[in-house]
Amino acid sequence: MSDLKSQLAARFGAPSPEPEPPTPAADPGILGEFAHVDTPWLVALRKAARSLPSPPEIGPRPKLAHAMQVTGQVMRELKAAERKGQSKELAGLRDDWLARRDKAAWAAVKLIFAEYELPDRAYRALKQEGAEPFKALERLRATPRDELSAMGATRLKALLTG
Repeated sequence: MSDLKSQLAARFGAPSPEPEPPTPAADPGILGEFAHVDTPWLVALRKAARSLPSPPEIGPRPKLAHAMQVTGQVMRELKAAERKGQSKELAGLRDDWLARRDKAAWAAVKLIFAEYELPDRAYRALKQEGAEPFKALERLRATPRDELSAMGATRLKALLTG
């Protein structure tokens, strides 16, 4: 059954409107679940792991927590094998990527605060307290806008850090 516009167009001879093309999903970029997979960090991790006598299993698309765990394991084994320079390089690549991810998460949190007109005081308190930006972003996205707008700065901070 067609909608009212199509029925009217058919009845009165007007051309039926073209259906709108579906909009592609927004690219989550560095905040995506598997954004770390093709980074220099994981390339170096795979290379370092292959060079070890008993390499840990990494897989083609490891979750972030698994990649961090394997990185720690590989770094310990590299240090034990007197390859501290390679271990430091791997740690630097991991830390750089995580810092860029945190920066992007804070930018997204700030954007939501501005869009929803939430108190700046709560945003500053979050940053000063050293809250985990990615977790705060997930909680912001999971909470309805009406509920967020009704919260005071203290309750909002508690929600996002809890």
